[in-house]
Amino acid sequence: KRKSAYGPSGMIGKKCVVKEWKGTHGKVWVGGELWNASSDSPVIPGSETVIQDINNLTLLVSRSDLLGETNDS
Repeated sequence: KRKSAYGPSGMIGKKCVVKEWKGTHGKVWVGGELWNASSDSPVIPGSETVIQDINNLTLLVSRSDLLGETNDS
């Protein structure tokens, strides 16, 4: 059996796209699903974020440009 790619440990480090955001909370699209998310850094809809942790059913995300990642797409 394979480990789920979208279980809690499999989701950390995955990129997601911000769909809605207000203040420090919003919704992101990852793995074909819309998730609740929060971030300490400001993000805007349409931007790319990376999942840093999961708290209950809320993803803790950071902007990918703040992590020094490049967008090869």
